[in-house]
Amino acid sequence: MNTLTSSLITLANILLNARTIRVLILSTFSLYWLVLLHIPWPNNGDYGMNLPMNLLCWGVMSMLSLLVWLFLRTATVRITRTSILMLASAVLFTLPILWSPSEGLPTALPRLVGIWGGVLCYVTLLQVPLQEKETTGIFYLLAIAAVVECLISLAGLYCPAYLPFPLNNLAENYSGYAPGIFQQLNVTASFLATGLVALLFVLADARCVCYRVRAESYRLLFICVSIIVISATLVVFHSRTGWLGGLIGILCVSVMFSHPRFRVRTTSRRRLLVVLLPFAGGLLGMLMLNQPLDASLAHESSSNQRMLTLEYTLRMIGVHPWRGWGLGMFEPAFQNFMAALPFDNPSREMMQHPHNETLFIWAEGGVIALAGGLCLLWGWIVLFLRRKSLWQWAALLTTLPILLHTQVEFPLYYSVAHYFAILILMASADGELRTFQVRSSRLRWPLVFIALYGLVLSAQLFFASIVLGNFETGRLAFPESITGLHVPGLMQMRYQRDLSQLHLWHFNQTGDIDELERYAKENGEWIKLHMEEDAWNDQVNILLFSHRQDDAEKLKQRAHRLMPWDVRFKS
Repeated sequence: MNTLTSSLITLANILLNARTIRVLILSTFSLYWLVLLHIPWPNNGDYGMNLPMNLLCWGVMSMLSLLVWLFLRTATVRITRTSILMLASAVLFTLPILWSPSEGLPTALPRLVGIWGGVLCYVTLLQVPLQEKETTGIFYLLAIAAVVECLISLAGLYCPAYLPFPLNNLAENYSGYAPGIFQQLNVTASFLATGLVALLFVLADARCVCYRVRAESYRLLFICVSIIVISATLVVFHSRTGWLGGLIGILCVSVMFSHPRFRVRTTSRRRLLVVLLPFAGGLLGMLMLNQPLDASLAHESSSNQRMLTLEYTLRMIGVHPWRGWGLGMFEPAFQNFMAALPFDNPSREMMQHPHNETLFIWAEGGVIALAGGLCLLWGWIVLFLRRKSLWQWAALLTTLPILLHTQVEFPLYYSVAHYFAILILMASADGELRTFQVRSSRLRWPLVFIALYGLVLSAQLFFASIVLGNFETGRLAFPESITGLHVPGLMQMRYQRDLSQLHLWHFNQTGDIDELERYAKENGEWIKLHMEEDAWNDQVNILLFSHRQDDAEKLKQRAHRLMPWDVRFKS
């Protein structure tokens, strides 16, 4: 083992120097943000590991970590205060697993793995501190990625037939509400707002220019047109999240370049354009709207449901403030809490999440998990309070559209790309000079093997997700082939559910009652934890088919208490 280790280190020293490692990292960033992010993969919607694009992103993050730790040449590992606070938060998020119900762990475990994976990725990024030009390059990558997603989204709104599967189906079935590769309006909007902020920063900095006059003219034209188009698209999306992120971005850029310390980096004309171009885009978007502006932002039913959810989530927290309801248990706990009210259930939507990340972690993990969330917040504040260069400020402030989105929805579950962007931007802002030093020999090889395992696991999950996605959308030529699929433990819950659905498919094909009974048994267990209207309706119909009218009526009444908005359960 020592001989192998020495050989690998020697090879790394010969082949790679610090500059080469930086080129590899920036090339990985470019490949992901410019190409891989925008490839649509077959899926049946949902979030987390059910979306292949998220698993692809984890594969890229694992590959990046593997490259850095495998070829790290420094004698020490760079650890900052923010990274220590992130590590502490991961520990605190994990501790509630000790007293959480075991049935919720399959839901919670992928989230915990994601938290720890994010900490590893952040520490990895710290080992190669980015210079100003490299940070600027990352801003261009995020901006171009946002422009591409903007164009894909507009295509989905106005010419969906030209998009590949599944984007064309989503655009036609959920007209205007599943735009872009993220397949969710507000998630796409917060990404576009992030790209808008990146564009405003590169526009405002007068030192961020091309040497050739013609190239600079093309650069400014691209930036100005992109700002107008993205701003218009945010208006067309009627997304309050996108509007808020964009407005905060405009405010941050304007305030930054009005500060005496950074005013020399800009001109009055550029500062004026920072405000006028988004305003022009907003006017263009208003012309493209098919309804009045105030009506497009009203969202009365959605607002009422969210306020209702926040209110009753706080009531749930009041019942179990210290221990929480258990990791992975919010969905069944919330719906059962609402059904147990002494009056009619006022909820009009199935809630997997309270649309506020702070309340979510508190409701599930209690005060211990809440302390983990506060550690994350303090880690960001540490970066905010530290003296920074212009582009370190820019990197930190560009995280705001996504971070604010986490307090009204759960974008990091829908899109790991958002998570990756936050980690990159915070690491770019974390140029702390006073760092803790740990000998790399103690951490390097364990982290190499963790990153390698993460890469292999991501690949396994990705290919399994593609097959299961084709099965769930009816595009798999031989549905029985999923029985021989190798699926890692993190995706076993989804896999077992698809195997149950296969029993129902067999019954529909052959009429075999045994297959129906197997599905009914497994579906009965599934609906105890998952408030899926179709699954509950299947169970009611199976009981009626089996001439068990009394049981069917009781289950129907229970379903009506849990999901009063579904007319199928009304008596």
